[in-house]
Amino acid sequence: MSMRRMLALCSLLTACDPGPVPVDAPPARDAPAEDAPDGGPPPSWRVCDPLVPEACGLPFPNDVYTVADPSRATGLHLDFLPGSLPRRTRDATPFEALDGFSPASSPMTFFPGATATGLVGPRDIARSLEAASPTVLFDLTTMTRVAHFAEIDQAYPGDVQRALLLRPAAGLVPGHRYAVAIRSVVNAAGALVPPSAVFLSLRDASASTDPAVLDRRADYEALFSALTTAGVERSSLQIAWSFTVGSREAITGSLVRMRDETLAEIGTIGAAYTLTEVEARGPDDTNIAFRVRGTIEVPLYLTRATPGGVMRRDAEGNPLAEGTMSVPFWMLVPRSAGTSPGQLLQWGHGLLGSGEEIFYFDALHEFANALGYVIFAIDWTGMASEDLAVIAGIATRGDISDFVQVTDRLQQGILNALVAARTAHGGLASEPRIHVEGRGPIDTTRPVLFLGQSQGGIFGGTYMALTTDVARGVLLVPGQNYSMLLQRNRGGWDQFSPLFEANYQAIDILRCLALMQLLWDHAEPSGFTPYVRTNRLPGTPAHEVLMVVAINDHQVTTLAAHTMARTMGVPSLGPVNRSIWGVEEATGTVMGSAMIEIEFGVPEVPLTNTVPPVGLDPHTLVTSPSWVLPTIHTFFRTGAISTTCAGPCNPE
Repeated sequence: MSMRRMLALCSLLTACDPGPVPVDAPPARDAPAEDAPDGGPPPSWRVCDPLVPEACGLPFPNDVYTVADPSRATGLHLDFLPGSLPRRTRDATPFEALDGFSPASSPMTFFPGATATGLVGPRDIARSLEAASPTVLFDLTTMTRVAHFAEIDQAYPGDVQRALLLRPAAGLVPGHRYAVAIRSVVNAAGALVPPSAVFLSLRDASASTDPAVLDRRADYEALFSALTTAGVERSSLQIAWSFTVGSREAITGSLVRMRDETLAEIGTIGAAYTLTEVEARGPDDTNIAFRVRGTIEVPLYLTRATPGGVMRRDAEGNPLAEGTMSVPFWMLVPRSAGTSPGQLLQWGHGLLGSGEEIFYFDALHEFANALGYVIFAIDWTGMASEDLAVIAGIATRGDISDFVQVTDRLQQGILNALVAARTAHGGLASEPRIHVEGRGPIDTTRPVLFLGQSQGGIFGGTYMALTTDVARGVLLVPGQNYSMLLQRNRGGWDQFSPLFEANYQAIDILRCLALMQLLWDHAEPSGFTPYVRTNRLPGTPAHEVLMVVAINDHQVTTLAAHTMARTMGVPSLGPVNRSIWGVEEATGTVMGSAMIEIEFGVPEVPLTNTVPPVGLDPHTLVTSPSWVLPTIHTFFRTGAISTTCAGPCNPE
């Protein structure tokens, strides 16, 4: 069923809207005493920072929406006053549990009438590091400039209130504080857009009675001093602000804890499982001997196993398991396993799909039988087909705090995938009911491998950072982060966007995406890919990945793939179709990790944050060139990556 048909069906179901549509104003709550020096209520200007008087909540992310908290690794936690969040978001609690903003943040602000004239584009990233760059992203922890590109929001052409966004070239560093400085932004007439009155008073140290100026003069003097060190002339600024990225432990800690507790509990044999069906294939199926269905019992960290649950936590805020959830799995046993046991290969499925798709992917069946792989899959719990109703309901209501129902469930989903790999390689491998010609079909002397496509390639970045059983993974048409790639996606966002539009203007939709990213980080690759190859998470072995990317992809923009490659430090294997800023180029045979970009000759997609036009989409074609699957096989078996392309890789 297409996404459009699924959403149309959802609109007829009460399950798509499990809660009432909230009133516009968030409920009142008590503000922490530390918000004001005298222990009184926080200053009213913190509700909507008047640095941008035309758009409440901007600039974002912004240290204005934090308070001191010595118990946190960053020394602060997020703090949103009533009215600070998008108007239908009633509960700040999921965000205030965080000790900083997202490493995938796209700092945004608003200037009335601003144009993209002179801004650094996605193909000119090097210019963002030059002294004259109109936009500056500056790491205040290391006192270095950060590469990025800038854009004016184009997602909704009819909207007159368009945000200006900075898109970092790679993930920001957890725990670091950043400054954003913008100058030289002009309107359609070529005139400089004037700063707001509050920022002008801060910049020029002019007299003011505005608390938004008086309360932070000292902070801004320190910020201007740091920017002067970066070569940014104070008098040239149209706006500047700072924000702090959350700590590595706060972002990754829950999943690492869940992984370690669970794997220690289940041991090398894995979790309990049940086979519900072992279907012997007829002689007309020349590739597959058995299609296997079953369930695996995984410790449950959610308040319920069905969609809509959230993380159960102890008094210290740590994830707490109670009971188990039955996780469906699907397995393909190839006929070749009757002659020689196959290596276990875990599949990651596409957007809001199901692991069952392996039963219907003929090219995968041929690959498994010809080259000797037993393939298994589970659902990406949290963003699988069964989660569609909850996701659509959240978008319909517009209450972004409910998005924790998706992201907490995604953490359970990543855990499920780790447990499935351990179980399939452990107890399930010796299961007599799946023997072929009297022998076990799985070669347990070789480790599990991972292959994910689209959403599977995206969350494969998280999986590969966490797995202790898989050393090599292939990520087909992957990328990070969702808040940046979604508006450049056809086949998903274009279906959900109208639900958001019913509640919010364009500039608030961008804020919603930024807030969703804060929660996504705990399962999305943006929170984990820095640790795939280097600086590994505690108790985690080395991993290597092969990324296969389709140029002009309509579903996962290559801008997101390049962000992932730069964050992981993965080189591009040449001869290349194009050079990519910040991605090293390698030739010949690479031992380790690499990215291969394939040019399919389709029309170029827009570089703006807009849905690509309808047309041939290379997203689904990445396994079609005759050399791709053999290249993947060689990488899996030897760790070597090379291509047979005489020049830059194309379909043939």
